[in-house]
Amino acid sequence: KKMKNNNELVKFLIVGILNTIIGASIMFIAYNFLKLNYWVSTSLNYIVAGTFSFFANKKFTFESEGKIFQKIIFFILTLIICYFVAFNLSKKMIAFIDINDIELKENISMVVGMVIYTVLNFILQKKIVFRKEGK
Repeated sequence: KKMKNNNELVKFLIVGILNTIIGASIMFIAYNFLKLNYWVSTSLNYIVAGTFSFFANKKFTFESEGKIFQKIIFFILTLIICYFVAFNLSKKMIAFIDINDIELKENISMVVGMVIYTVLNFILQKKIVFRKEGK
């Protein structure tokens, strides 16, 4: 059981690395080059990368079967919860840093938000979205 949990965590991290490359690229390009605001940029990240993540984690990480519609609903709810908790918390945390450059401050907040999001997301996906049937 412990080995399986370690394998799931390793697979989740591999999917997460790919997911992060895709999502962070979209987010930082949207914010810094397309000049979209903080919330639009971070949302685009999690909509596009979240779609990739759902299918990769369902098939590769958790090898989850059945009830696809229910899993999609739980997945979307999980993403929304993780997103708002992580990025609101990161903005509050970064607010205390004495940096006058708003863009720099928001870029730091985005990175902190990604870390919080990842931890919370793994827990909720494992325990709720892709939990083994009967658990």
